[in-house]
Amino acid sequence: QSFPDGASGNLNDAEPAPSPGLGKLAWKFVRHTRSEIPLEARRALQMCIVPPILYYLTQLNFGILVNCGLRAKEMDTCEVFGIDWAFLLPTAPSQSDATVAVLAVVCFIKVLVALVEHVVEKRFRLLRLGGKAGLRLRANILTTTLQMSDGATEDFDAGDILKAMDTHAETAVKTVWVQSFVMFKALVGLFVKTFLTLQIL
Repeated sequence: QSFPDGASGNLNDAEPAPSPGLGKLAWKFVRHTRSEIPLEARRALQMCIVPPILYYLTQLNFGILVNCGLRAKEMDTCEVFGIDWAFLLPTAPSQSDATVAVLAVVCFIKVLVALVEHVVEKRFRLLRLGGKAGLRLRANILTTTLQMSDGATEDFDAGDILKAMDTHAETAVKTVWVQSFVMFKALVGLFVKTFLTLQIL
């Protein structure tokens, strides 16, 4: 079978199938990911959404610092990104106390964002996506090789299959599999930044 499964026909077809379109290839790749390691892939996608959300919270935190911390006398009108956040900030009897209260809230959010970011990065590494995907891909290559006929096997040199299981599998995982999550995180980040820009305007 082809990779991803069904994207370009089968190996036993008389003539090679035409190259699939980008949309079909992406959809087949998503289905292949869900079928091979569904739990790890789902967790990885969920973790890729967290950094853009943390970026939005960081910008919101900076807006609270500028609009509220530097204008402590006007705590009743703490507007950031078109939303009044004064109800989240503690009240204080004087300007200095109000400034300290705002700085405390800002510092708390900053520490919380850094802590969540550290935990997510560590959990993402513990998923070991590259290693698990590499093992699955090598196993699939070996299974496909055992199912090939003698005539099909003669089309390959003696070391081609071993090289595909070693170097080519590792390259495919590093440049396609792992980078797909990086691309997904970048797309979510682009959406968040676009939403943030529209909110500021």
